[in-house]
Amino acid sequence: MKKLIAGAMTTVAVGAMVPLLVAAPASADAQAKVCTPGSTKISWPSAAKRQILTHGVARNASAPGTVTVGLRMVARVWANVSGPAQPSAVIASLGKQTGTKLAPNKKATPGTLSATAKITPGKTIFYAGTTKASGKYEARTCNSKGTGYGTAKKGQAVSWTKLTKGAINCKTKVVNNPLASAAQAKFC
Repeated sequence: MKKLIAGAMTTVAVGAMVPLLVAAPASADAQAKVCTPGSTKISWPSAAKRQILTHGVARNASAPGTVTVGLRMVARVWANVSGPAQPSAVIASLGKQTGTKLAPNKKATPGTLSATAKITPGKTIFYAGTTKASGKYEARTCNSKGTGYGTAKKGQAVSWTKLTKGAINCKTKVVNNPLASAAQAKFC
């Protein structure tokens, strides 16, 4: 016969007594861990990417052929991080945010560059460019108990992707290629 007895024991069979397990309420001081103490979480209230023409030169050709030319620098992009967070972590986070693989902090696009392309008669623009990613970030550090993050500290970051090279004739209509369009606009 089963019978409940008030307190910490219950009868489960005639003559057998077993302890009743009761969970104690969690103390008000115990909080769940949400982060690794000392780790930093980076968020991006604003981040963007755009293509930048960094090098270019125009060449006239009277016959088709393959030509190699030195490109003139028209813009330089520096990777730079300011603010409280580790620069490598900020660049990696910006790359993830913008879907790009970015140059490390303090690295600049090269000053000199050459390009080789097959050309047709007329004025051809040889160019190079990059995707520049930039944004403003907020860094929060996990507290010593791992129960939350501290106040946001703000910073900024800029970096760039691997250069893309190309050549385009001034008479060619450009579709869906911002670098070629920028090269034509500047040099044709």
